[in-house]
Amino acid sequence: MKRYIRPYHIIFVVIFLLNCLGYVRKQRVPRMVRVAIVCGAESIRIKEADASQTEEILINHRFPMYYRGGVYVNGRKYRGTVVLKKIGGKLWAINVLKIEDYLKGVVPAELGKITPNLLAAAKAQAVAARTYTYAHLNNYQELGFDLYATVQDQVYLGESGEDSLINIAIEQTRGEILVYHNKPIEAKYHSTCGGRTADFNDAWPGPAPPYLRSVRCPYCSKSPHFRWQKTYLTKERRKFDNRRQGVRSWCRDVSIWRPGNGTPGQKLP
Repeated sequence: MKRYIRPYHIIFVVIFLLNCLGYVRKQRVPRMVRVAIVCGAESIRIKEADASQTEEILINHRFPMYYRGGVYVNGRKYRGTVVLKKIGGKLWAINVLKIEDYLKGVVPAELGKITPNLLAAAKAQAVAARTYTYAHLNNYQELGFDLYATVQDQVYLGESGEDSLINIAIEQTRGEILVYHNKPIEAKYHSTCGGRTADFNDAWPGPAPPYLRSVRCPYCSKSPHFRWQKTYLTKERRKFDNRRQGVRSWCRDVSIWRPGNGTPGQKLP
């Protein structure tokens, strides 16, 4: 399902970037990134740029295998080089390419479709995504790559997912990252926080960066996800009760409804 940018996205990313202008730095040396685009598969479909047919690569092939220049992997086109290798007895595909080219497949996937008047939002998203990339190079060095192509890191759809307008935003911010103490920041980003951002330690262990503290946020109140409702069955309710102590600190207006006793409305104590 395609996601489209909303005004609250624009306000958040643009205000965030403007507040951080004093911490923006240009990377002078182009860097490469290694992205895991297929993980733990039994087979991978490959079609080279000049080939007429797709080849299925199975586990009994000799590895590593290298493909360069507009190769298709499982029907999706990628820039740079694709390396097929075995990790733990399964097939993995690693896309090795320039960071600026990688961003062309990330920003549209994370931001959604935009119109020309929203170019500033795409530029802000490009800076955030580029910063995240630089901060996480060598993250999975033991496996031979830097980032996953999923929400585990950043969604990456290759050349097939590029957007010409967003490519302009990436080019206009080429090399720009956010730094703190001369290092790329942990550029966590989101679409909707529900009125307050999370503290770093609400989601991740370890020392919290001083710039990732919980603050009130008025910018996403028009988001369709700002308020939401979840219905729990009885078995799920027991699990929920066991976790209430941790939930109470951040979850508001939780109510319990038992079928047959009228309408929802009994609040958790």
